[in-house]
Amino acid sequence: MADISITHQTALAIYEGFKRLPLEVRKEVEVLILKTKKSKRVFLDDTDYLLRDENNTQSIKKSIENVDLQRNLTEYSPDEWNIFVNETLQKASK
Repeated sequence: MADISITHQTALAIYEGFKRLPLEVRKEVEVLILKTKKSKRVFLDDTDYLLRDENNTQSIKKSIENVDLQRNLTEYSPDEWNIFVNETLQKASK
């Protein structure tokens, strides 16, 4: 997976964890990603992707409603989010 440019901090942290995996595992993951990329439908934009089927559409509508009504929300401070990401990466690397 050469020539990768990542700017999002969470994605960068996940990629750093990925790079610490054994070479054989990284190769298997790369094959899965490349295989999936070839067989995936191409979406015009994020909205097209998110609304790709009725289940997703309903799920998004429900999520928007939950935000509007301030229910079923999980809030993180930036520090809490960083801790969560670091703990997740530590667990993944074990």
